[in-house]
Amino acid sequence: MNNYTEFLITIVEFPEPVNGKTIYYFGSLAAIFEYFDHRTVGIRLSTLHHRNIGPEPYNTGKCKISKQTAYRLKRVKEQ
Repeated sequence: MNNYTEFLITIVEFPEPVNGKTIYYFGSLAAIFEYFDHRTVGIRLSTLHHRNIGPEPYNTGKCKISKQTAYRLKRVKEQ
């Protein structure tokens, strides 16, 4: 039995720092647009949903967006 669960994170990577950082991690595509507007990212959420974002970065012209698998330890229920 695995002691971990898998989940996807969305990675946004800018070529130059934006707000002091070049790499940001999000739990969903929609979360990106709660933090940045579409002009900063170079694409709108509705268009991004139609792209098949996976491990290979999708280049918007302003940043690269990809989804990667992350791992978390399973919680142990106390009785």
